[in-house]
Amino acid sequence: MSFMLDPRGDLPPPTIQPSSYYYTHHHARVPSYGVLTKKPKTKQCYDWIFSTASNVNIAIDRASFKTYIAFKSYVLTVSGQRQVVVRGIGTVELKLKREPGSRDKHTIILQNVLHVPDWICNVFSDVFFSPASHYQHTWTEFGVNFFKQDKDVLKPWGYTENFCGLDRLVLSKNHHGRSPMLEDPEREVFSVSLTWPQSQQDKWSNLIATQMKREAERIENAAKKDHAADEGRGLKRQSKSALLDTTNQKLVPDATNGHEGEGRGCSNWQWRRTEDPPTHLEPAL
Repeated sequence: MSFMLDPRGDLPPPTIQPSSYYYTHHHARVPSYGVLTKKPKTKQCYDWIFSTASNVNIAIDRASFKTYIAFKSYVLTVSGQRQVVVRGIGTVELKLKREPGSRDKHTIILQNVLHVPDWICNVFSDVFFSPASHYQHTWTEFGVNFFKQDKDVLKPWGYTENFCGLDRLVLSKNHHGRSPMLEDPEREVFSVSLTWPQSQQDKWSNLIATQMKREAERIENAAKKDHAADEGRGLKRQSKSALLDTTNQKLVPDATNGHEGEGRGCSNWQWRRTEDPPTHLEPAL
């Protein structure tokens, strides 16, 4: 005998609750715990490319600066005249090898270096050679050699090596940093030249002049306050001295008229300082 098996036959009928049952319950939110992943620290770029077509020094890492001032500006690429954002400006210290095969080191300080984090490398411009008469550089098949005039002698202070077809400064230490120019193997780098427009240079000069003026005013106001405080302390000392002069005096009998006052009571008194010794007179025979 055939029969149809109902798989739901042994199951209890479903219990359907009113809609309020499903929405009036307060469900506690369970906090979720995730593992915080620390952002990997970006390595510093140590590629300093020598450029005679740039009118400013460029550093792409904030860590390169010894002194730093936040400053919004921009530089222009020489080829496409594209604007590249500037984040700040400061000083950078570079330690170089003087010449190939030598262990001698030389330290240079670059002033007014622009912080351009979106550029492909650091730029060392020939604007550093100031005054120009004190510096010379020669081009060879291996790179550029730098010299500085010391009296009648030219002393080497640095040189470059070939890097991606450009001239990179040879630092005193072999740092293992990042090289943005190598991160994209298909990138063709023909120039790293950048120009800082005169309008932006004037903007920076005006900012420095304003800060110097404010600092001068602050120093002047502080000097005035110190002078006024010194005068106030001087007046207090004078008042205190006058008060002490008054309190150090008391009424004492006049010793010169002592014999006349015997038996009658001394009527001649005078103010005398307590520290002044009294006058003693020998009685007349």
